[in-house]
Amino acid sequence: MIAIISVLATLLCSALPAAKRRADSAHCTSNQRQVQLAIQLFVVDNERFPIGNTSSDLSAARFWINDAEDYSKSKWPRNNLTKRLQPTGLFVCPSYNRVSGYYLNTATPIPFGAYGYNYFGVGGGIPVKVSSSGSSFYYKGFPGLGLGGELPADKEEVVSGMPFKSDYRAIREAAVLAPSDMISIGDSTIADALLDSKQLGTIDISAGPRIMKFVLKDATDTASARAMRSRHSGKEITSFVDGHVESSPIEQVFDPRQPERARRWNNDNRPHAERSQ
Repeated sequence: MIAIISVLATLLCSALPAAKRRADSAHCTSNQRQVQLAIQLFVVDNERFPIGNTSSDLSAARFWINDAEDYSKSKWPRNNLTKRLQPTGLFVCPSYNRVSGYYLNTATPIPFGAYGYNYFGVGGGIPVKVSSSGSSFYYKGFPGLGLGGELPADKEEVVSGMPFKSDYRAIREAAVLAPSDMISIGDSTIADALLDSKQLGTIDISAGPRIMKFVLKDATDTASARAMRSRHSGKEITSFVDGHVESSPIEQVFDPRQPERARRWNNDNRPHAERSQ
């Protein structure tokens, strides 16, 4: 009898972690569906998508999460994970908490968190041209392939030095040619850096294909890559412009070498191989 109980206990203990991960994934899927609904309501009212962030002066910038907060009536976490405190709410993913994810950044105005937005499409924030002068770098033009806005080629954004209010143009609703095949939000990509011993989930996931290109090419096994894979058992949960949610192997979602995957990042539904070199 004791032996049978011992076997049953062993089976139960081994099943609990898998059940916990499935529950986390279901929770995250529900959250993303509701956040995407908030973005859809914003688009209905404004006929455009939220701009990723409205200014390179980050202390004065309005981020996409602010628009999502307004339309979801939920708030981005106002505290970080501690032994005593567990962030909760619509913008919180239990699996991100489990990898000690960071939400608030006291050093700079840039927020971090569990979910990110498709700012620029495949290739992420790679500008058309970069120039420098002294300690300042100037990004000249961001193609508007994602949802977070477009910086025209004749405009510059200062990324260090004196803040410069960016002249970003919003992406209009009609610019998205295949809403059911375009990624809007998803599990945040995790940067190769730590702050206060916590992982940094970026609120712009469009750098993901560029990051994963090097991970796949070099078989890099970094702490950030391990954290991303461990969140949902190697899966990436993504929400699409039309509101449906998918869970797919993370390497497939972020692999720009596959045209059928790369096109899902871009509002014109083309792979844009030139942006993933």
